[in-house]
Amino acid sequence: MNRKECLSSCRLYGIVDMGYTAEHQLLPVTEKLLAGGLRILQLRAKNHNPEHIENMGRQLAPCAVNTAVFSSSTIILKLP
Repeated sequence: MNRKECLSSCRLYGIVDMGYTAEHQLLPVTEKLLAGGLRILQLRAKNHNPEHIENMGRQLAPCAVNTAVFSSSTIILKLP
């Protein structure tokens, strides 16, 4: 499935904004969103350096793998 098809079939798109989410809550919040049917997750971390954002993204990847929706889940890392 290409990106356009993924977006058009998506029923729930979520954003985890690190401006509002404490870093220690990143995984629990993401797990709850995925459990609720999230198909696309955007990690938004405007005030973090690219290496830190990549590290957070690597922490999130296993969450998507461990959900039943992995085949149709996408994690978008928004770099500054």
